[in-house]
Amino acid sequence: MESSVDRIAERLRRGASVALAAAGGGDASITRAVERELTMLGRMVLWIDLTDAESGAELGGRLVEGCMAHLDAEELGNLLEQLPARGRIDLEAFAMLLMLPEQVAARSGKRVVAILDGFHQVERAIGFAGLGAVRDALLLRDRASYFFVGSRRLQALFERPDMPLYGLAEVVSIEAGGRQTRIRQAPAGPASAAPTEASAPEDALAAAMLLWSEPPPAPEPEPVRDAWDRLIAHEREMAEREWLRRLEQGDDDFDRFCRRGRRRPRR
Repeated sequence: MESSVDRIAERLRRGASVALAAAGGGDASITRAVERELTMLGRMVLWIDLTDAESGAELGGRLVEGCMAHLDAEELGNLLEQLPARGRIDLEAFAMLLMLPEQVAARSGKRVVAILDGFHQVERAIGFAGLGAVRDALLLRDRASYFFVGSRRLQALFERPDMPLYGLAEVVSIEAGGRQTRIRQAPAGPASAAPTEASAPEDALAAAMLLWSEPPPAPEPEPVRDAWDRLIAHEREMAEREWLRRLEQGDDDFDRFCRRGRRRPRR
């Protein structure tokens, strides 16, 4: 089990999302071990318990409970107004609630891993459309990774090409008792790509040399002005220069012209 924990924790640390599909529900011992490993690696871990949530409103409430200790009440104000007391939840509001770990990461300046325990309840409580909201959140994430924990249903949610979550997380399948483990990597593509930290070179010096070796960006060409625009600009510039010259030299004609311009017209 230790090797499985290390592999899962390393993938999450690098910015990828992982789905743990266990027979009979999520394996608590593995999830807790992954949480401890991530904490030692310097990641902020948010544990969001979705187990037994029966409605969209209850799912939304669990997401708020898991993140509210790290956010300002004013930042949650607008979201809480959209959160119903019970029953169904607006899908746009649910997608925004799923982005709360990203807000925690932005506020704390740390990389965040959100453990969504009992994630299979999203499909049961909200349906197929709820999975689309989860997809939107995963595509917009930047500094947060998600660890989906639940029943064997997660294997189909993330591995079937006809599902909205296909390819958005690496699937870890565990048999009863944790005797066997199978890790299937997410298909390559922009949807499954981890944030930039995952693909950055481990060596800071190597990263800096790669950056220095890149040629500077080419300057953007100056917008082309037609001949008429250039002529108008030139005449305006020459008139301004002539005005300043005559003002500095105290030209009598120019002085009389200025005074005449300030004189009130006769009735």
